Amino acid sequence: MKICDVYGKFCNRAGEGVACALLMSLSFVVLASISAFSLFRLYGSNKSGKQGSMW
Repeated sequence: MKICDVYGKFCNRAGEGVACALLMSLSFVVLASISAFSLFRLYGSNKSGKQGSMW
């Protein structure tokens, strides 16, 4: 792009910012998935045969 010829440092930092945001977004999705899996594993199924609450 022609603008990157003039403002090379800006383009580098903008690219790094986009890459960082993408990496953090993917990390958040993985962390949320692990958390949801753990939560549903604890409270999702009632395989022990108890009909009452866990408390």
